[in-house]
Amino acid sequence: MSATEQEIDRLKRCKAFATVKRNAAVSNIRAVHSLALRVVKEPDLAPHFLVAVTDLDTLWTQFKLEDDTVLDSLVRLGESDDYIIGLPSEVRGLIKESKAIAQRVTPKGAELIDMSFINPLSHENLAVSQPAVPNGLPSSFSRLPEIPLPTFDGDYRYWPTFRDRFKALVECKSNLTTTDKMYYLIGCLHGKAADAVCSIPISSDNYDLAWSTLWQRFNRPRIVATTLVDKLLDFPSYIQESLSELSNFMSVFSECVSLLDALNIPDLGSFILFALAF
Repeated sequence: MSATEQEIDRLKRCKAFATVKRNAAVSNIRAVHSLALRVVKEPDLAPHFLVAVTDLDTLWTQFKLEDDTVLDSLVRLGESDDYIIGLPSEVRGLIKESKAIAQRVTPKGAELIDMSFINPLSHENLAVSQPAVPNGLPSSFSRLPEIPLPTFDGDYRYWPTFRDRFKALVECKSNLTTTDKMYYLIGCLHGKAADAVCSIPISSDNYDLAWSTLWQRFNRPRIVATTLVDKLLDFPSYIQESLSELSNFMSVFSECVSLLDALNIPDLGSFILFALAF
Protein backbone atom coordinates (compact mmCIF):
# COMPACT_ATOMS: atom_id res chain seq x y z
CA MET A 1 0.00 0.00 0.00
CA SER A 2 1.46 3.38 -1.06
CA ALA A 3 1.80 6.36 1.30
CA THR A 4 -1.13 8.09 -0.44
CA GLU A 5 -3.38 5.06 -0.04
CA GLN A 6 -2.40 4.78 3.62
CA GLU A 7 -3.29 8.44 4.20
CA ILE A 8 -6.67 8.00 2.47
CA ASP A 9 -7.37 4.90 4.55
CA ARG A 10 -6.44 6.79 7.73
CA LEU A 11 -8.73 9.69 6.81
CA LYS A 12 -11.63 7.32 6.12
CA ARG A 13 -11.16 5.63 9.50
CA CYS A 14 -10.96 8.99 11.28
CA LYS A 15 -14.12 10.16 9.47
CA ALA A 16 -16.04 6.99 10.38
CA PHE A 17 -14.93 7.13 14.02
CA ALA A 18 -15.74 10.85 14.34
CA THR A 19 -19.13 10.38 12.67
CA VAL A 20 -20.14 7.71 15.19
CA LYS A 21 -19.00 9.90 18.10
CA ARG A 22 -20.78 12.94 16.65
CA ASN A 23 -24.02 11.01 16.17
CA ALA A 24 -23.83 9.77 19.76
CA ALA A 25 -23.47 13.34 21.05
CA VAL A 26 -26.40 14.50 18.89
CA SER A 27 -28.53 11.63 20.13
CA ASN A 28 -27.84 12.54 23.75
CA ILE A 29 -28.60 16.23 23.12
CA ARG A 30 -31.89 15.33 21.45
CA ALA A 31 -32.77 13.10 24.40
CA VAL A 32 -32.27 16.03 26.79
CA HIS A 33 -34.35 18.28 24.50
CA SER A 34 -37.12 15.67 24.37
CA LEU A 35 -37.13 15.57 28.17
CA ALA A 36 -37.31 19.38 28.20
CA LEU A 37 -40.48 19.31 26.07
CA ARG A 38 -42.01 16.69 28.34
CA VAL A 39 -41.25 18.58 31.55
CA VAL A 40 -43.48 21.46 30.43
CA LYS A 41 -46.52 19.15 30.67
CA GLU A 42 -45.12 16.85 33.36
CA PRO A 43 -43.64 19.05 36.14
CA ASP A 44 -42.71 15.96 38.17
CA LEU A 45 -39.87 15.36 35.69
CA ALA A 46 -38.25 18.71 36.52
CA PRO A 47 -35.63 17.39 39.02
CA HIS A 48 -34.48 14.73 36.56
CA PHE A 49 -34.41 17.25 33.72
CA LEU A 50 -32.39 19.83 35.71
CA VAL A 51 -29.75 17.19 36.31
CA ALA A 52 -29.72 16.09 32.66
CA VAL A 53 -29.35 19.65 31.37
CA THR A 54 -25.98 19.99 33.13
CA ASP A 55 -24.53 17.62 30.51
CA LEU A 56 -25.37 19.89 27.58
CA ASP A 57 -22.15 21.91 27.53
CA THR A 58 -19.98 18.81 27.63
CA LEU A 59 -22.09 17.24 24.88
CA TRP A 60 -21.79 20.40 22.77
CA THR A 61 -18.02 20.36 23.16
CA GLN A 62 -17.92 16.71 22.09
CA PHE A 63 -20.20 17.44 19.14
CA LYS A 64 -18.11 20.37 17.90
CA LEU A 65 -14.87 18.42 18.17
CA GLU A 66 -16.20 15.43 16.24
CA ASP A 67 -18.05 17.62 13.72
CA ASP A 68 -14.85 19.55 12.97
CA THR A 69 -12.99 16.26 12.55
CA VAL A 70 -15.65 14.98 10.13
CA LEU A 71 -15.50 18.21 8.10
CA ASP A 72 -11.69 18.17 7.98
CA SER A 73 -11.69 14.54 6.81
CA LEU A 74 -14.33 15.21 4.15
CA VAL A 75 -12.38 18.19 2.80
CA ARG A 76 -9.15 16.19 2.65
CA LEU A 77 -10.97 13.34 0.88
CA GLY A 78 -12.61 15.70 -1.60
CA GLU A 79 -16.08 14.86 -0.26
CA SER A 80 -17.04 18.21 1.28
CA ASP A 81 -20.47 18.08 -0.41
CA ASP A 82 -21.39 15.27 2.01
CA TYR A 83 -21.07 17.57 5.03
CA ILE A 84 -24.36 18.34 6.81
CA ILE A 85 -24.18 22.16 6.88
CA GLY A 86 -27.26 22.80 9.00
CA LEU A 87 -26.49 20.27 11.74
CA PRO A 88 -24.47 22.55 14.08
CA SER A 89 -27.15 25.27 14.08
CA GLU A 90 -29.86 22.65 14.64
CA VAL A 91 -28.01 21.14 17.60
CA ARG A 92 -27.25 24.57 19.05
CA GLY A 93 -30.94 25.45 18.78
CA LEU A 94 -31.92 22.31 20.73
CA ILE A 95 -29.47 23.25 23.49
CA LYS A 96 -30.69 26.85 23.72
CA GLU A 97 -34.33 25.78 23.90
CA SER A 98 -33.53 23.18 26.57
CA LYS A 99 -31.70 25.77 28.69
CA ALA A 100 -34.56 28.25 28.29
CA ILE A 101 -36.99 25.65 29.61
CA ALA A 102 -34.57 24.86 32.45
CA GLN A 103 -34.67 28.51 33.49
CA ARG A 104 -38.47 28.46 33.59
CA VAL A 105 -38.73 25.32 35.70
CA THR A 106 -35.94 26.15 38.13
CA PRO A 107 -37.52 26.49 41.60
CA LYS A 108 -37.59 29.86 43.31
CA GLY A 109 -34.73 30.28 45.71
CA ALA A 110 -32.39 28.29 43.50
CA GLU A 111 -29.88 31.12 43.82
CA LEU A 112 -28.82 29.42 47.06
CA ILE A 113 -27.64 26.46 44.95
CA ASP A 114 -24.94 26.43 42.33
CA MET A 115 -26.98 26.62 39.12
CA SER A 116 -24.18 27.95 36.91
CA PHE A 117 -24.97 25.27 34.34
CA ILE A 118 -28.06 27.24 33.30
CA ASN A 119 -26.04 29.92 31.54
CA PRO A 120 -22.36 28.92 31.52
CA LEU A 121 -19.51 30.11 29.41
CA SER A 122 -19.40 27.75 26.45
CA HIS A 123 -16.14 26.03 25.51
CA GLU A 124 -16.13 27.57 22.07
CA ASN A 125 -16.52 31.13 23.41
CA LEU A 126 -14.41 31.30 26.54
CA ALA A 127 -13.90 34.75 27.97
CA VAL A 128 -11.68 36.09 30.71
CA SER A 129 -13.80 36.73 33.79
CA GLN A 130 -13.97 40.38 34.72
CA PRO A 131 -12.47 41.40 38.07
CA ALA A 132 -14.46 43.16 40.72
CA VAL A 133 -14.58 46.91 40.17
CA PRO A 134 -13.36 49.07 43.08
CA ASN A 135 -15.72 51.82 44.20
CA GLY A 136 -15.37 54.99 42.21
CA LEU A 137 -13.78 53.35 39.14
CA PRO A 138 -15.50 52.82 35.79
CA SER A 139 -17.19 49.44 35.46
CA SER A 140 -16.25 48.93 31.80
CA PHE A 141 -13.53 46.41 30.97
CA SER A 142 -12.40 45.44 27.49
CA ARG A 143 -12.81 41.78 26.67
CA LEU A 144 -9.52 40.10 25.85
CA PRO A 145 -9.35 38.00 22.67
CA GLU A 146 -9.43 34.24 23.04
CA ILE A 147 -6.14 32.38 23.24
CA PRO A 148 -6.22 29.65 20.57
CA LEU A 149 -5.21 26.15 21.55
CA PRO A 150 -1.84 25.02 20.14
CA THR A 151 -1.56 22.37 17.46
CA PHE A 152 1.09 19.71 17.00
CA ASP A 153 1.82 17.68 13.86
CA GLY A 154 4.63 15.46 15.15
CA ASP A 155 7.57 17.77 14.44
CA TYR A 156 10.04 17.07 17.27
CA ARG A 157 11.25 20.68 17.24
CA TYR A 158 7.91 22.06 18.36
CA TRP A 159 7.01 19.48 21.01
CA PRO A 160 8.34 21.61 23.94
CA THR A 161 6.31 24.61 22.76
CA PHE A 162 3.14 22.56 22.31
CA ARG A 163 3.66 20.77 25.63
CA ASP A 164 4.04 23.99 27.64
CA ARG A 165 1.18 25.84 25.94
CA PHE A 166 -1.23 22.92 26.25
CA LYS A 167 -0.40 22.51 29.94
CA ALA A 168 -0.97 26.23 30.55
CA LEU A 169 -4.26 26.44 28.61
CA VAL A 170 -5.82 23.04 29.36
CA GLU A 171 -3.92 20.81 31.77
CA CYS A 172 -3.95 23.27 34.68
CA LYS A 173 -7.69 24.02 34.40
CA SER A 174 -9.25 22.39 37.46
CA ASN A 175 -12.79 22.91 36.12
CA LEU A 176 -12.15 20.56 33.17
CA THR A 177 -12.70 16.84 33.51
CA THR A 178 -10.09 14.43 32.20
CA THR A 179 -12.54 13.52 29.42
CA ASP A 180 -12.70 17.17 28.36
CA LYS A 181 -8.90 17.36 28.41
CA MET A 182 -8.72 14.21 26.30
CA TYR A 183 -11.05 15.74 23.69
CA TYR A 184 -9.03 18.95 23.60
CA LEU A 185 -5.77 17.01 23.30
CA ILE A 186 -7.01 14.88 20.39
CA GLY A 187 -8.38 17.99 18.68
CA CYS A 188 -4.94 19.66 18.80
CA LEU A 189 -3.12 16.80 17.09
CA HIS A 190 -2.49 16.31 13.37
CA GLY A 191 -0.34 14.12 11.15
CA LYS A 192 2.13 11.84 12.92
CA ALA A 193 1.02 13.08 16.34
CA ALA A 194 -2.61 12.12 15.65
CA ASP A 195 -1.50 8.74 14.32
CA ALA A 196 0.43 8.06 17.55
CA VAL A 197 -2.75 8.09 19.66
CA CYS A 198 -5.48 7.25 17.11
CA SER A 199 -5.90 3.75 18.55
CA ILE A 200 -6.46 5.03 22.11
CA PRO A 201 -10.20 5.33 22.91
CA ILE A 202 -11.36 8.70 24.24
CA SER A 203 -12.14 8.32 27.95
CA SER A 204 -11.10 9.79 31.26
CA ASP A 205 -9.03 6.69 32.04
CA ASN A 206 -6.99 7.05 28.85
CA TYR A 207 -5.97 10.71 29.07
CA ASP A 208 -2.75 10.00 30.98
CA LEU A 209 -1.99 7.15 28.57
CA ALA A 210 -2.40 9.42 25.54
CA TRP A 211 -0.24 12.12 27.08
CA SER A 212 2.52 9.70 28.10
CA THR A 213 2.43 8.15 24.61
CA LEU A 214 3.03 11.55 23.04
CA TRP A 215 5.75 12.31 25.58
CA GLN A 216 7.63 9.08 24.93
CA ARG A 217 7.28 9.42 21.15
CA PHE A 218 8.15 13.09 20.64
CA ASN A 219 10.13 14.24 23.68
CA ARG A 220 13.56 13.91 22.04
CA PRO A 221 15.47 17.02 23.15
CA ARG A 222 18.91 15.89 21.94
CA ILE A 223 17.63 14.95 18.49
CA VAL A 224 15.94 18.33 18.23
CA ALA A 225 19.04 20.15 19.49
CA THR A 226 21.23 18.40 16.93
CA THR A 227 18.80 19.35 14.16
CA LEU A 228 18.80 22.99 15.27
CA VAL A 229 22.61 23.17 15.40
CA ASP A 230 22.80 21.62 11.92
CA LYS A 231 20.25 24.14 10.68
CA LEU A 232 22.45 27.01 11.86
CA LEU A 233 25.63 25.48 10.41
CA ASP A 234 23.96 24.78 7.07
CA PHE A 235 22.59 28.31 6.74
CA PRO A 236 23.82 29.71 3.41
CA SER A 237 26.47 32.41 3.47
CA TYR A 238 25.96 35.71 1.69
CA ILE A 239 28.51 37.33 -0.58
CA GLN A 240 27.01 40.82 -0.49
CA GLU A 241 25.56 42.70 2.44
CA SER A 242 21.76 42.87 2.41
CA LEU A 243 19.33 44.05 5.06
CA SER A 244 16.68 41.49 4.07
CA GLU A 245 19.18 38.62 4.13
CA LEU A 246 20.54 39.76 7.50
CA SER A 247 16.98 39.95 8.86
CA ASN A 248 16.30 36.46 7.56
CA PHE A 249 19.41 35.10 9.28
CA MET A 250 18.55 36.83 12.57
CA SER A 251 15.03 35.40 12.42
CA VAL A 252 16.32 31.84 11.94
CA PHE A 253 19.04 32.34 14.55
CA SER A 254 16.57 33.69 17.16
CA GLU A 255 14.15 30.84 16.50
CA CYS A 256 16.86 28.20 16.93
CA VAL A 257 18.22 29.78 20.11
CA SER A 258 14.74 30.03 21.63
CA LEU A 259 14.03 26.39 20.83
CA LEU A 260 17.39 25.31 22.26
CA ASP A 261 16.65 27.17 25.50
CA ALA A 262 13.22 25.52 25.72
CA LEU A 263 14.76 22.05 25.51
CA ASN A 264 16.46 22.47 28.92
CA ILE A 265 19.40 20.25 27.95
CA PRO A 266 21.93 19.91 30.80
CA ASP A 267 25.28 21.56 29.95
CA LEU A 268 24.05 22.88 26.61
CA GLY A 269 27.42 24.44 25.79
CA SER A 270 29.24 21.11 25.95
CA PHE A 271 26.51 19.49 23.86
CA ILE A 272 26.90 22.12 21.12
CA LEU A 273 30.68 21.67 21.10
CA PHE A 274 30.19 17.91 20.78
CA ALA A 275 27.76 18.43 17.90
CA LEU A 276 30.23 20.74 16.15
CA ALA A 277 33.01 18.18 16.53
CA PHE A 278 31.02 15.48 14.75
